Amino acid sequence: MSKFLGDDATFSLKLSEVMGDIGIREEIVLKRRRSFMLMETLDTITRRIQGKNITTYNLGSQSEGSTTVDLDSDIDTLFGYHDLNIILDWKEAKPGAENVLLVQDETTAPGHCYLQCEKPKLKFVYSMDEKHFHSFGKNKWLLKNTCFDDEVNFKYNRKNGPAHSFQGKVAYNEEDNVIGWHCKHWPREARQWLVNKGKGDWPTEDMRRQCEATGCVIVPVSSKNSQYKDLEWRISTCLAERCLMFSLNITQMRCYVLMKMIFRTVKEQTFSMVKLSSYMLKNVLFNCIRNTKSCEWTENKLFDCLKKCLLYLETCIREQNCSQFFIPENNLLRGKSCQSYESYLTNLIQSFTNSDGQFLLELSF
Repeated sequence: MSKFLGDDATFSLKLSEVMGDIGIREEIVLKRRRSFMLMETLDTITRRIQGKNITTYNLGSQSEGSTTVDLDSDIDTLFGYHDLNIILDWKEAKPGAENVLLVQDETTAPGHCYLQCEKPKLKFVYSMDEKHFHSFGKNKWLLKNTCFDDEVNFKYNRKNGPAHSFQGKVAYNEEDNVIGWHCKHWPREARQWLVNKGKGDWPTEDMRRQCEATGCVIVPVSSKNSQYKDLEWRISTCLAERCLMFSLNITQMRCYVLMKMIFRTVKEQTFSMVKLSSYMLKNVLFNCIRNTKSCEWTENKLFDCLKKCLLYLETCIREQNCSQFFIPENNLLRGKSCQSYESYLTNLIQSFTNSDGQFLLELSF
């Protein structure tokens, strides 16, 4: 591709062609999505036949189609439990249901909450004993985020945030499985997102309604600086994020995959733990799409779009603030950066954006 470096439009078209050759093209992306959606449907049906009120969701790069063979992405699966009626006010409690109040106060980090319940009335799917609850005041109990550990710890090699992971065998991908409580309510902190519109008029009104209808999932992990590590839960908008990923055009998908490839290659070449997760890069992409006109996301402008995303990421790193797309107050870089790391990444991004694409020739396509 080196002979095309002088012309951004031509280079973008050749880059798009290469990305298509390695599997980031519409028919392959759609085939991946259909396959993983079919697998999750079959797994959900199986669990319902077994009497388990659980919905299986395949999430992440494999089910989105935003990966390649060389990226070797994990298989991410969410098991959404529907046994609790998670409410925002006790007035919403349903007779005979396992009602749990979602609580947020000055001690909870943005995008996190507590789950308050009446312990004597809770039965759940699994037997809950004293160690799964924390009492405060008269007849007030908080459910601990360790309540699933006895059930799943013996099955997995390690825990990574809310995910329980086990190492893939030869020819198999590593798997990350998350258990969480499904909540029909859209997060309060994300309400403003439903009315705010960006320059690109994205997401559309229909997409916003669809995202709101997915609700959220309460997953068992606290914020990094939480005062109450075993009591705080994360409010995950992963189902809404999947809706947005499925709405992207092929240029936007290629831009996202290229960002992942860049930082994967850097990590391998420098043996440095580059602390940028694919989730951060996804939120960078979402924010750039919202603030860029839709006509800019075309195949002949792929290189320009990639540079815009990387420059936005550089700003995030400099300001030590990478906002979660739905809940801007949730800073994804909080507690994850240091001065030397910041300097390393900003210099890397500047080198790339000033290289006129030469840096891309060193990637492992």
